[in-house]
Amino acid sequence: MKSLSVVARYWLTLFCNGASSPLQKYVRFGVAAALLGLSTGSANGQSVNVANIETFLGLAPGTIAATNPACLPTDGSAIQQTMTVTAGNTLTIRYNFLTNEVNPNLGFNDNCFFCVVGPGATMVSLADTGSVPFVAAPVGYTTMTGYRTYVHTFTATGTGTVGFGVVNRGDTALDSAVLLDSLAPGVLNGGFETGAFTNWTTIGYTQGIGRS
Repeated sequence: MKSLSVVARYWLTLFCNGASSPLQKYVRFGVAAALLGLSTGSANGQSVNVANIETFLGLAPGTIAATNPACLPTDGSAIQQTMTVTAGNTLTIRYNFLTNEVNPNLGFNDNCFFCVVGPGATMVSLADTGSVPFVAAPVGYTTMTGYRTYVHTFTATGTGTVGFGVVNRGDTALDSAVLLDSLAPGVLNGGFETGAFTNWTTIGYTQGIGRS
């Protein structure tokens, strides 16, 4: 089994609704980060409806809704990258989900997710408003999960795409976001070291940020 780790100096952030915040305070493992999220009227892009996200990621209609049928998604943002893997390879993901929703909020259960499209296809909800415990967020959001780690084991060999997204559920109000870090193996610019989305394709609200 092959497993690699990358210590990132940049982050990727996904937002659910809302303009950018001084997220520099969330950069902990390097000198900068990248943002993805939900926003309207932002120079960094606007959140898009879920149907557009599913088309962008190559997901069948209804795939995102199926992760929580009781609380339907509305809009969000996402990124993706094509990569080649061997069955048994692992992808280690460090993430921090931030939200202004109540924890938990079953009626407006915003969430962030990871997906693989192609060999070994999968869809995983990384976190939502029920992913307790939450702690107070330092700025811009009410609460956050803090950094957690998800390790995905690829079950098939081949070339496909890996994607990450964040969505509003039940409404298009109140901000949520996810910070991503240390993506490996096989992920180009998996640490977002330049503060840019080089080698990634994005949809919705995206922004690179540096450590304050």
